[in-house]
Amino acid sequence: MRFVIENHRYLMTMIPVLTLFFFAGCGSNDDLNKFKNPLEFSGNFDAKASQPFEELVEIALTTEEIIQEEQRASFETITVRYEVHVVVPKALQTTMEKRVKERRSSILAAVRKEISGCELIALEDPDLTSLKRNLLRALRIELNSDEVRDVVFSQFSLDAC
Repeated sequence: MRFVIENHRYLMTMIPVLTLFFFAGCGSNDDLNKFKNPLEFSGNFDAKASQPFEELVEIALTTEEIIQEEQRASFETITVRYEVHVVVPKALQTTMEKRVKERRSSILAAVRKEISGCELIALEDPDLTSLKRNLLRALRIELNSDEVRDVVFSQFSLDAC
């Protein structure tokens, strides 16, 4: 009896699907005529009309920095070496470089705070996703700009002693 009921549910579900499939149709032939000649199609392409990518540049925030910190749980000393860059649109390069010079000490303090406040698991992540996310938020605040697109580490090493 159970087999019959389960097959009945299956058939009752498939009847509307099959009905839509058979009676749906393929649409008008006008849509097919538009793409018969590929040269006509490529003639409408304008490369300058849409540029999905904007030029981005990296601005160095730090040269090689070293942080040594003792972990609370394991009492190990961890040494972190890093170089941080921010990625901004090329049009804002000069203004962002000026802001970085003006606020250098507060930027470095924010970077050190985020790195030293990270858990060891987050520092061992090969992509450093949570650290980058937190740094991006902190650097947008420090640089007073939402135009900071990304944080890039040109060097990042972690040593535990």
